Amino acid sequence: MRINTGAPVPSGADCVVQVEDTKLIQEADDGKTEVEIEILVPPTVGQDIRYVARFKLLLWCSLGLCSYACYIAFVPSSGI
Repeated sequence: MRINTGAPVPSGADCVVQVEDTKLIQEADDGKTEVEIEILVPPTVGQDIRYVARFKLLLWCSLGLCSYACYIAFVPSSGI
């Protein structure tokens, strides 16, 4: 399954393999759809997955909008 950068990860997926780490084996007759690929680098759980909550927290803190109390409240509620 192909997803774009920044797109939500499909349910059940635990990693993302970058297109640069794949080799096209077979494509559909239309030349636009990959039918079979080879993954060149062994994927690991969590690879290239970034959670939205982490970015929000980093943005808030970098803008000086996040205090220690905010961090303590935000982290447990965000699942990170």
